[in-house]
Amino acid sequence: MDLRVKKTRKSIFDAFIALRAKKPLEKITVKELADEAMINKATFYLHFNDIYHLSDEIENELIHSKIEKISQLNDTLSSPYDITKAFFDVFSEEKI
Repeated sequence: MDLRVKKTRKSIFDAFIALRAKKPLEKITVKELADEAMINKATFYLHFNDIYHLSDEIENELIHSKIEKISQLNDTLSSPYDITKAFFDVFSEEKI
């Protein structure tokens, strides 16, 4: 992925997380998000269809990153306790 695209997506994701901490998803507008991310609305629409699409993308990235961490541990997990603890550890390591 192009570095400019990565920076733009990170800016959009960070702006979304900041706004989402203040208000419900359905109250966030693309204009408000674009202003927070310091991009224009057209740039937002190059990457996402709408706010809900953005929210889904963030959720998917988060889940995939967690699953990847757990699957790296998979070889060392031999009991239900170990698996449960690995899930707990991975999902509790950072606050969202």
